[in-house]
Amino acid sequence: MRNRTITLLVAALAAASLLAACGGDDDDGDGGEQALSKAEYIEQGDAICAEGDREIEQAAEETFSDLEQGEQPSVEEIGEFGQETVLPSLQRQIDRLRELPAPGGDEDEVTAIYDAADEGIQTLQDGDPEDFATGGDAAFEDANRLAGEYGFQNCGGQEGAED
Repeated sequence: MRNRTITLLVAALAAASLLAACGGDDDDGDGGEQALSKAEYIEQGDAICAEGDREIEQAAEETFSDLEQGEQPSVEEIGEFGQETVLPSLQRQIDRLRELPAPGGDEDEVTAIYDAADEGIQTLQDGDPEDFATGGDAAFEDANRLAGEYGFQNCGGQEGAED
């Protein structure tokens, strides 16, 4: 059975990843792809975010598997994990989401989500790595709110909100 601390750590880091991951590319005609419907966009975006969440969770389990029952990772370990694992995963997710053709008429809305997520990533990249342990999810507050308002469930940290 996994350590409860690891589960809580993964949940906190996953929240950061979920809220940061949803965006879109407003390039019209880029690659000649037809825009997705909003439902399709959300479905595909949420799938990308869920995959990223699983990637981060697996990495956290591997990274912190040596902790004994009840032992918590240090602030430094959490910060290092955030910088070396979470942020690159978020960037990969955003890169994939940029490839999704935004729903017609929603380009500005999804661009705002992406811009807010990008700012969150930049804030954590530029900040102290230990910021992950002391509320790194705050860097993605705007992206989380915008993604949730748009209708994302996995992206935007909305998954499980009703559970």
